[in-house]
Amino acid sequence: MIEGSPRWHAIRAGAALLLAFGLLVSGGAAPANASDRAMSFTLENETAATIAAHRQHDHGDRTVYASGPITAGATEALLALIRTSHLEHARIYFDSPGGEVAESMKLGEEIRSHHLNTAIGRPDDKPDEESEAICASACVFAYAGGENRFMAANSGRLGIHQFSSAKRKAAIAETQAISGLIVAYLSHMDVDPNAFALQAMVDPTSIMWLTPKQARALGFVNDGARPSTAEIKVVDMVPVLMLTQQRYDMEMSTAVICGTGGYRINTWLHADYTDATQMRGLTRAYFELDGQLALDRRGADSARYDRGGITVSRGMSDETLARLLAANAFALWVEDDRGQRWGSAMDLRDIHDKMAEYFTECSRIPRTVAAEPARPSARAPAPPAAPTRAAVATRPAAPIRRVTAGTHVVPASAPGHADLVITGRVISPGNRQLVFVDLATTVRKGHLATATGYVAMFQSNVWDFFEDSYTYECDGPHYQAVGHAIDRSGRDLGAESTAWTTVPPDSAGQRMQRLVCGQTEVEDRQRIANTDPYEVLRGFVARVADLPDNYDGSKPRSGGKDVAE
Repeated sequence: MIEGSPRWHAIRAGAALLLAFGLLVSGGAAPANASDRAMSFTLENETAATIAAHRQHDHGDRTVYASGPITAGATEALLALIRTSHLEHARIYFDSPGGEVAESMKLGEEIRSHHLNTAIGRPDDKPDEESEAICASACVFAYAGGENRFMAANSGRLGIHQFSSAKRKAAIAETQAISGLIVAYLSHMDVDPNAFALQAMVDPTSIMWLTPKQARALGFVNDGARPSTAEIKVVDMVPVLMLTQQRYDMEMSTAVICGTGGYRINTWLHADYTDATQMRGLTRAYFELDGQLALDRRGADSARYDRGGITVSRGMSDETLARLLAANAFALWVEDDRGQRWGSAMDLRDIHDKMAEYFTECSRIPRTVAAEPARPSARAPAPPAAPTRAAVATRPAAPIRRVTAGTHVVPASAPGHADLVITGRVISPGNRQLVFVDLATTVRKGHLATATGYVAMFQSNVWDFFEDSYTYECDGPHYQAVGHAIDRSGRDLGAESTAWTTVPPDSAGQRMQRLVCGQTEVEDRQRIANTDPYEVLRGFVARVADLPDNYDGSKPRSGGKDVAE
């Protein structure tokens, strides 16, 4: 939060200068119908329908309308509304010709400190008509305070011009001090300081109305999106391109994987969906590259929903990969049987260089199979958010059956002690699962620790095996995984990846985290005598495959030996 910055405290102290100088910004260039009364804040009339709509489309933001000039007392009026209406998530729609710069910056500071969002509009706006609302002159400073700042083609207009002083003639030193405060304020609000230079070019008696494109370029508008990131990770000699963009209502993560079998793309939408029933009834999932359809699939298996996330996995042809690398925008959409869709888009423009670097890495890998099959095979790795993977504890990750550079937190094994340790086991009707970690691969780097784990699971009459490399926060609840599905002999069947996410409590993943971070001791009953993980996988299958369907794991097998031994 900006209020914690020492530099920001200096800005707040310096803001008193604005009041001392009598700094006002004229709204004279605003349309004649702009309100001349002091700014008021009004909460939208909330009904069950409007609340449900905001939860579904606006991440639960409540709507507040702010209209009139920004004068002394405007900030206190907003704070009073926050207290009386218990506002925690809100989007403030401005309709203001301007006002006092000092008060507007103070208002913007409170909007940011309360993590509120901003837009431009009026209560009577129609979705298919352009709004007549404006946020001009000093109003832009309050608008910039929004953590997420929205502006659509048909929303109200954003206008800028240079500031003017109530004094007839301000000293050069005073003007420079004020200019420095405004530039610092804009910078801390994530607005390009060049916006001030553009303001200075516009006469105080005129207004420059910014288009949505200009407003985004200057950083006034972010539409709730953080900059996209791209990272190339080499997993088992295979490059994986990780793309991520966070928005105010969800996070979109994509892993592009190339290997000898072709290209594959795994995409996850992580959001706090309020209607889990609808999300489990998805019947279509497709991508868009610059608005053009790609990788469309229909049916119940087109996407998977699990615990606040949607996962879509597809094979890709050379042509589709080339389209992705050339696209400026990449989106994933899912639909239910009524045709209602949800999804998100990712801005690729600033990460093209990293994507091109990835394409170069991929082109060096000889391939034997053309990708983009109509449907994945039954043995293909399940997307990482699949319910079966969540039940195990964490997501699939990379095979690393070797020790990498770093600080080891687990000493070499003592004689007679194995490195393979069980962290999770399930033996119930229709469900057989084993999760274990190879502590010999544990590496500690600062507050992070990595280790390789293995999973065998039998669900829906199919065995799946995974060799996973996890990265855990030792001082927090998060982990990251990138990895492969394998057969029981260790042969690679395909890679998968995940972004950072939370370790489920009381899970195999949490127990693994505590082991690799050195926060708990290994119990003798957890140790596996065999030192070959693939033999352990095969042995587990052999021991439990012939158990009756109603076996619940409560009794040892004949001979007194446990099936997970």
